[in-house]
Amino acid sequence: MRIGVVVRSSDDLEMAEALEAVGVHDLWFGIDDPGGDPMVLAGAAAVTTRRVGLTVMLDEPTPVAAKAVASLDALSAGRVRVVVSSKAGLSLLRSMLSPESTVPIRPAPVQQHVPVWTTALDLPDVADGVVVRQGSEPADATHVALVVNDLESCDLVGVEEVVLSVGEGLWETVGKVLRD
Repeated sequence: MRIGVVVRSSDDLEMAEALEAVGVHDLWFGIDDPGGDPMVLAGAAAVTTRRVGLTVMLDEPTPVAAKAVASLDALSAGRVRVVVSSKAGLSLLRSMLSPESTVPIRPAPVQQHVPVWTTALDLPDVADGVVVRQGSEPADATHVALVVNDLESCDLVGVEEVVLSVGEGLWETVGKVLRD
């Protein structure tokens, strides 16, 4: 099972390299985001990391957002995944990011197929993945270990990744749990 961590601000962004070093699979931007612009934060993470995936949740996909996604994918050497909440948004991004698009975006995404996930449970057949958000966020190191270990011991059919909101004091615990 993959573990992702929510990045909400430039303060959290300072942890990006450390999170990558301890084995976190993905950094998530734009989730319950009271802070900075998720595309800008993801762009900063793209230049300070080398392996970790970058997942950006978009409220309203637009042609401008599609160009930003393509640029981020190029900047990160193909590590981008996008989450949208509507079928229209999913279709728009798919058509604009496609190599067969009638209006190609430059720079083109590195990936031939940028993964587009959704939060809409009625779209799993057209999305690359579904984000289901529930439960509480870990409050301390013991809770992080329990959440991750409990999830890994469960048979969660179809669950590819668990995303945690953790503060600076907890990312080391996430790494320890991932290594164990």
